[in-house]
Amino acid sequence: MSIPLAVLEDIIDGSGVGAAIEELLPAGVRHRQLTASTLLTGMMLTLDDRRPAYLTEVHAALTALPADDQARLGVAEQWHNGPHQLTCRQAEYTFNLLADALSKDEPDGAPSWALVSSQLLFRGAPGEQRRVREAG
Repeated sequence: MSIPLAVLEDIIDGSGVGAAIEELLPAGVRHRQLTASTLLTGMMLTLDDRRPAYLTEVHAALTALPADDQARLGVAEQWHNGPHQLTCRQAEYTFNLLADALSKDEPDGAPSWALVSSQLLFRGAPGEQRRVREAG
């Protein structure tokens, strides 16, 4: 069973996790091609395809998408010297930023990885959402 890309994007966007993580990441001088939402989408595509959860597989899942989806997600974009497709190094860099932002030795009031993953799981369980809405 394969989950359509649009459904995975709805889960991530609807949970607000991608935007929340993006706010935690440091702003650099240069534009970062891979967003937190796109990285999470690649992770979910990889797991949905029952591939090992390696960053090289996340990169492969994202670069295997149709060209229109790659352009929309920022996997492929136009640079000053021509078209550029996301590299494994860029995926690793964004993943490390995300991991650093979500790992904490001391609570600081910002979301932790446990909260982020529970938001994704909750958003991905429509039956659970309906049950909570009806109870509240």
